[in-house]
Amino acid sequence: MSRLLAGGAGLRWRTRSAKKTTQITMITTFISQGYDEVSENAVGKLIVSNIESGEYDKITILSAFASRSAIQVLQGLLLKNKFDTNNVRIIVGIDQGGTTKQALLQLLTIDNAKVFLYYQKETIIFHPKIYLFEGINQAELIVGSSNLTLNGLFRNVESSIRINGSLKDMDQILNSVKAYYHTIFDESDSNLVPLSPDVIHDLTEDGKIPTESSILRPRNNKKGKNSNRTDKLFSRKEIAKIPRSLFKYFKNEISKSNKNDDNKNIQTLTNLIDRPVEVFNYDEPSYHFPQGVHVGHILYGLKVIGKSNRKDSHIADEYVRLRGDIGTGEIGGFQRKSKYLLIGMMQLGLIDDNRNVEDQSNYQINLTENGRKLFAILEDVIELVDLSFKKKNKDFDKSWEMVHNKRHYIKILKSVIQLHNENLQFFRNLIFEMGAVNLMAEFLNTSDESSLPKTQFIYEHFFSFPKVVEYCKKYNIKPGTVEAAKRRCPLIIDLLEIAGLVEQSTSYVDVGKLQSNLF
Repeated sequence: MSRLLAGGAGLRWRTRSAKKTTQITMITTFISQGYDEVSENAVGKLIVSNIESGEYDKITILSAFASRSAIQVLQGLLLKNKFDTNNVRIIVGIDQGGTTKQALLQLLTIDNAKVFLYYQKETIIFHPKIYLFEGINQAELIVGSSNLTLNGLFRNVESSIRINGSLKDMDQILNSVKAYYHTIFDESDSNLVPLSPDVIHDLTEDGKIPTESSILRPRNNKKGKNSNRTDKLFSRKEIAKIPRSLFKYFKNEISKSNKNDDNKNIQTLTNLIDRPVEVFNYDEPSYHFPQGVHVGHILYGLKVIGKSNRKDSHIADEYVRLRGDIGTGEIGGFQRKSKYLLIGMMQLGLIDDNRNVEDQSNYQINLTENGRKLFAILEDVIELVDLSFKKKNKDFDKSWEMVHNKRHYIKILKSVIQLHNENLQFFRNLIFEMGAVNLMAEFLNTSDESSLPKTQFIYEHFFSFPKVVEYCKKYNIKPGTVEAAKRRCPLIIDLLEIAGLVEQSTSYVDVGKLQSNLF
C-alpha cells in the first residue's frame, strides 16, 4: 500500500510492503516550481544538491531543449565537485529552435562527457525531460516538464515527479526507463548522433539550430497586430529567482585536470562560445564599455558620417584623438568625449574599427555595412529630429550636452526601430555583437534581485558579476567602480530598451521581457 505524506519537498508517497511492516526506502515526491517566487523545490536545486552530495557517480540527462547558461551551471558544478565526467551522458533535442548553437558548443567543453543529439525528420519532436542519478547504493529519477535551461530548471511554472531510493527498490522503475529508451542508452538509435564541431557547423549552415541572439525577441512578435490587447487580461507575476550562489558558474571553465594540448577542437570551441571574440586588446575600459555617450550622440554621429559632413562638426579632424594627444582644459575634455562617441560607434559596428590600428594618421571615418543600413532606417528621423548642442559662454564654446535629454532620443528610436519586425531584429542582432551588451543581458537575466532590479543595484553589482570579472581579466581591464558603472552602464541598458527587451523608470529596470526570452 501507499501512504500520502506531507513533506518539505512537496507531497510524498512512501511505499510499504504488503506482506511486511518494514518500510521500503523508495520515496516518490511531487516537485513544484515557478508558481511561487522562492521555488525551494525547483528541479535545478535538486540537481545541484545531488551533484554536491557525492552520493551519485553516474548522471544521464534527456532533454528536449538546452541553453548555454544551464550547461555552464552544470559544468561548473561537475568541476567543483570533481565529478568523473566519463560517467555523464547528455542527450538533447534540437526541434523547434529550442537548443541554440552556443548551448551545443558549451556541451562540447564538458571534458569526456558523452553528448548526443536526437533528431528525426518527421513532424513529431524529441520531448522528454529525464534526469537520472545513479550511485553505488542508491538512485534518483526526476521526470517532468523541466528542460535543461535556466528557466526550465528554476523559473518556469513546471511540475515533475522525483523518485529516489536504494538501487534494489529502484530496480523496477530504472529497468523500465532503460528498456523503453534502450536504443538511446546503448547508443544504437539511428537518430542519435554524437555531438561534434562538424555536426554543429552543418546544423548551423542548414538553419536547424539558432544562435542565442537570433531568439531574443518578445513573445508577441509572433502574435497578431493587436496582441497587446490580451496583455490586459493577465496580471503581472513575480518570476522565481535563480540562486545567487550559481552566478560563479557563468564562465567558460575547462577542466584543468583533463587538459589535452593536442585537442584543437576544444580550444576553437572555447573561442567561439566566449563572445565576443572580435574585441581588441586595449586596456582602456572605454574601448570595451562605452562611457559618456547616449543614443542622441550616436544619432548625431550617424548623421555627420553618413552625410560625409564632418568638417566643422563635433567629430572634425581636429577633435579626433583616438591614440592620445588629447589637449588640456575645455578642448581636452571635448576631444575626449568625441573619442568616446567614435569608440562607442566602433563597438556597435557602425563605423570602421580603428582600435587595432597603430597609426591613425590616414584613418578615414566611414560607415560599415551595418552602419549604412541603420542610417537608411533612421535617415528620415535624422533629418527631422533636433540634434543640436548647447553652447558654453567660454572661449571654447562647443559642448557635447545636447538640447534634449537622452529620453527624448530613446523614445524616438523606439518608435522607429520597433515599428517593423525586420528593423527590430536587425537592431537586436547589431547590439548583441557588442560585448558589453551580451554581458549586461546575462547579468540582468541571472540576477536574483527580481525582474525589477533597481538601477543602483545594477551599478553596484555589474562589475562584480563573475562573467564581467572574467571578461575584464581577459582583456586586462580594471573592473569599474560603482561610480564608473554609472557612466558605463546607461548606454548599454538604453540599447536594450530600444530593442524592446527592457523598460526603464527613474529608479529601476523592468527586465521581464529579457528574462522570458533570453534562454
